[in-house]
Parts: sequence; C-alpha cells; structure tokens
Amino acid sequence: MYYGLDSLLDDFFNDYSPISGTKVPPVTIWEDKDGFTLEAEVPGYSLDDLKLKLEKEVLTISTSEKFDKELAKQEEHDDVVRHYCECDQKMSFSRSFQLPSRIDIDKVQAKLSKGILNIRIPKAEEAKPKMIDIK
Repeated sequence: MYYGLDSLLDDFFNDYSPISGTKVPPVTIWEDKDGFTLEAEVPGYSLDDLKLKLEKEVLTISTSEKFDKELAKQEEHDDVVRHYCECDQKMSFSRSFQLPSRIDIDKVQAKLSKGILNIRIPKAEEAKPKMIDIK
C-alpha cells in the first residue's frame, strides 16, 4: 500500500493509533546516505517485553506475547486494586512502518538502552547514491 508523503509523516510522528484507539510509543525516523535510523521511546519496557518483526518491507514494533499475557492477568485483578495516577503505565501496543524496498535486511540492528529502542536499517548497496564519472 502506498501512502502520500503527508500520510507517511503522520504515521511516523503520531503517537495515537486510530485503529486500536491506544497510545503508541513516539518514534523519530531519519535517513542518511547509508540507511535509516528509527528511535522509539519505550521507557519501562525490557528486552523481554518487546518484539521486532521485519517482513518484506514492513517493520513492526510490538509488545511480546509474554508481556500481553502478563498484562491480561493484571487487568483481571484491576477490580481489587485502584490506580489513581499511573503516569508511566506500560500497555500493549503494535506499530508498523513501511520501509523502502532497497534495504539490507540481514544487517538490520536493534538496541534498547535507557528507554530508547534504536533500530538501524542499512540501505542495500544498489540503493546507495553513487557518483558517475563524466567522460
């Protein structure tokens, strides 16, 4: 599916998902000559809470099945405990991004540090700009 530039930027920078009606982590994406960098703010989440999936040209960041099950158990007991203020509430989410087709899937790297998920997506060699000699 192709989005116009405005829709693409809205998807990148919006932290509300109209489909699920929930908040999703804010994300910043930038491109340089070698690839793309995506940073998602996920404070409080651990490596076990998150999952990354790259299928064809779609990158999905979501909570893991284990996290979702633990969250469901917690919600069962919400009638026992009242939360009056929970500013850093962790919740289940899923957020997907359409990537250009010319990326090097085997070299994608992800790191979680201090609540920031950093994903580096290198461009395939044939997609990188090249200088052409004029003769």
